Amino acid sequence: IESIEAQTKRMSPPPLYDLTELQRHANRLYGFSATRTLEVAQALYEKHKLISYPRTDSRHLSGDVARTLPKIVRVIAPTYVDSLAPGTGERPLGKRYVDDSKVSDHHAIIPTGVPPGRVNLDVDEKRLFDLISRRLFSAWHEDYIWNVTTVITLVRSEAAQDRFHSSGTAIVQPGWKVLDVGGARKDARKEKKRAGAAEDSEGAGEEGQTLPPDLAKDQPQRVLSVDSVAKKTRAPRRLTDATLLTAMETAGKTLDDKELSDAMKESGLGTPATRAQIIEVLLKREFLERKGKSLEATDKGIRLIEVVHPHVKSPSMTGQWEAYLRRINRKEAQLGPFMTGIEDYVREVIGTVGHRQPEALRPTSGQSATPIPVRRPVDPNRSLTEVLRDRFGFEAFRPNQEEVCREVTAGHDALLVMPTGSGKSLCYQLPGAVLGGTTLVISPLIALMEDQVSKLLAQGFAADRIHSGRHRDASREAAQRYANGELDFLYIAPERLRVRGFLELLAKRKPSLVAIDEAHCISQWGHDFRPDYRNIGQSLPSFRPAPVIALTATATRPVQADIVRQLGLSSAKSFIHGFRRDNIAIEVVKVAPGLRFELARKLLKDRAHRPAIIYTPTRKDAVELADLLHRDCASAAYHAGMDASRRDRVQRGFLSGELEVIVATIAFGMGVDKSDVRTVIHTALPGSMEGYYQEIGRAGRDGKPSRAILMH
Repeated sequence: IESIEAQTKRMSPPPLYDLTELQRHANRLYGFSATRTLEVAQALYEKHKLISYPRTDSRHLSGDVARTLPKIVRVIAPTYVDSLAPGTGERPLGKRYVDDSKVSDHHAIIPTGVPPGRVNLDVDEKRLFDLISRRLFSAWHEDYIWNVTTVITLVRSEAAQDRFHSSGTAIVQPGWKVLDVGGARKDARKEKKRAGAAEDSEGAGEEGQTLPPDLAKDQPQRVLSVDSVAKKTRAPRRLTDATLLTAMETAGKTLDDKELSDAMKESGLGTPATRAQIIEVLLKREFLERKGKSLEATDKGIRLIEVVHPHVKSPSMTGQWEAYLRRINRKEAQLGPFMTGIEDYVREVIGTVGHRQPEALRPTSGQSATPIPVRRPVDPNRSLTEVLRDRFGFEAFRPNQEEVCREVTAGHDALLVMPTGSGKSLCYQLPGAVLGGTTLVISPLIALMEDQVSKLLAQGFAADRIHSGRHRDASREAAQRYANGELDFLYIAPERLRVRGFLELLAKRKPSLVAIDEAHCISQWGHDFRPDYRNIGQSLPSFRPAPVIALTATATRPVQADIVRQLGLSSAKSFIHGFRRDNIAIEVVKVAPGLRFELARKLLKDRAHRPAIIYTPTRKDAVELADLLHRDCASAAYHAGMDASRRDRVQRGFLSGELEVIVATIAFGMGVDKSDVRTVIHTALPGSMEGYYQEIGRAGRDGKPSRAILMH
């Protein structure tokens, strides 16, 4: 036994029900649809008078309501007397349950105190009333406490040594779980399953096992038998009513514009009273269909999402409306202009539907519709430097590029960590051109794919991309061109590898090289973990014998090791060149928030400090600062609240030199490669160190002196 660790965990009693949580819980336990739960709750409220108003979004009680709890508990307690904690209904509840500031129109769902024995309830009504009663009684109970013991066993043999993970649980204090449907034993199993999910996908661990007593570190144990069990990782689970309700409730929280995100924080998509009806409308109109507990999109639904205006299907539009309505509520804006704006927007969107070009014929993300060239295979006898000059237009390699290119061209795997803006892309594009065939590039960002494909097309390469931003017909055409051997480069999102039949299509005609961009996304230790990146390693054997190169600008040593392990690149040569960009001067200035805009204006009056990118924390700041700077130079705001065509115009204007300064939220930058940015300014602290590194990496990509200024 290499190690043994015992950990005590505790879980507080859950908050009271609002409608959404009640719908989630009833779906998980009994398979009720959101609509069915609402129907039953409404009957308990209107017909039987047993519960309070169910269409609530609060999980708290007001002080006045809390004072009625002793009477309510005395009426319904006899059914649960063996499971109640001492003082139930008598001891006052804390702010976790009673808080006037958290109650708006209606408080949390609780029993009313009407004796349930006086009314005739059907099975579903009894189940729901039971849940609501148990949840209220739980509030007076102690925490649920359990121990988790984790054992790592090292097994040595002549050929190798392996480590095995085992864990067991033991309940210390049942606490409120005595009232939970299924009890503490069910939750221990659930916790074990959650803790072991990653190991289970790789064949380790058995749910609910009991560990032998008296285990100790360094204790020898006999291996009685060995069984090799073939397992597969599971695809992401389909949505259910419960998980879809959660997604609707939290929609918008990932918006990069803080104002929009804050506006949606309290509402999400729909309200507790309307979310169930939204799901039912989707089912009725055959955009979704039920399969058991699962909800699955139909072809009709998928087609709707493909053709609808991008802004309409984005939570940012809902966020804009919520933010504007908040301003109206605060008397900072008028209702009339808001309604007029919505009417104009509806006319504009509907008017464009009939005039849209087919996806395959129109540019994506503002790129010009460059004709796709015919492949021009590279002469294998030509040197790397000749191809570098003739096909890419560079007279010489930049530092650290040549060694990587030669390693990959020789057919060897490689891991490349190189600073942002130092020419990573060439380290797979040049070997790909020399090796011939098609280079398959896996990238996590649509903007990055669009930018790279546009540049390769301009250089005369046959390149295409497949991602969620393209029409299905255009993606099919790109896949067919790959299968026909017509492409030099094909860019795909990692999610495509789990689309049924797609991996098999790629494997029919193996690529000559596989490049995995932004490879830090594969690591749970990294700052930008993407679950779909974890599946790439399972797909790589289908592409062999093609060499694989993994590239990133930000990877610590644990992340580097994780990339190599997850991709199975044990023989890969690592080229680690750090994060340092000697041509960027990083400066920090302490300045009051009210003076930061004027300081930015003063800094950028000097033409030598432009072009520039300024990052602001909110959309409002971006607009105000861009207006201020426009007095001195060509500037514009850029944020997620703008429609796609306007963002594209701003981005193109900056890349072409028409605009000298972009004032943006973090929505701007990824996939944008402008070599002569002289200054990057942050008017507030960035969200993370890794994000800050990525953002200041937009500066000085031409190698000339540049500045990164952080105000705080």
